[in-house]
Amino acid sequence: RSAIVHSGSGSLLYSSVNLDVAAHMTPFASESMVDCLAIAAEDALIIGTIDEVRKLHIRTVPLGEQPRRICHVEAARAFAVLTTSIESSPVGDEVEQQFVRVLDDQTFERLSEFALAPQESACSLLRIDFENSASATTIVVGTAYIYAHEPEPSSGRLL
Repeated sequence: RSAIVHSGSGSLLYSSVNLDVAAHMTPFASESMVDCLAIAAEDALIIGTIDEVRKLHIRTVPLGEQPRRICHVEAARAFAVLTTSIESSPVGDEVEQQFVRVLDDQTFERLSEFALAPQESACSLLRIDFENSASATTIVVGTAYIYAHEPEPSSGRLL
């Protein structure tokens, strides 16, 4: 069974999580939800808090796609989420499309989205805060181009 390990009262505490699949997790805080967790499951984004009784309270946000990576951007009051969508092509083949999605951290409304190129796979997501910069927060996405003839990706992009 999955569990969240956190500190409280000077010791490590464990909270059981009633989720079958938790692929990725990130902490965040907002006005309406202080000290929360965002959990990427197979086809949803799950938002949760841990109360004083150490119970995990969650809210599932259906995405219709598989979330792969997530980070909270406090300054923008948004989540950046890397997702994968699998669609059927006109000839019946499954086609995978990956996206960078930006969601409002209160309403989970899509604020922005960017489709990656064919054969491009989103590998990493990071928020960087630069000091002494006009744009203090930057979201960085690392990608790789996946080709069947290569045992390991040899090229990619930083977005």
